[in-house]
Amino acid sequence: MAHEQAALDRIEKMHTHPVQTFLVDGDNVAIRWTFDRVDKAGTVRRLEEVALQRWHGDRIAEERFVYDTASAWRLVGPDGKG
Repeated sequence: MAHEQAALDRIEKMHTHPVQTFLVDGDNVAIRWTFDRVDKAGTVRRLEEVALQRWHGDRIAEERFVYDTASAWRLVGPDGKG
């Protein structure tokens, strides 16, 4: 928990972009999430991930997150051009 708290202490803000891409097939759902993490110095890094979910009724029964480790938390803005 101390490691998690230290990571959170380095973050000024986390922004979740509105979801624009999702697929629903019965109880199976895929959602494309985009998150921007702003550190205390104002540097913005972006993560794009896909959440794969299996629902049971109105609750998520299983969830798995997939992202490209090579581009995870890439720099955005003037320096990152993205």
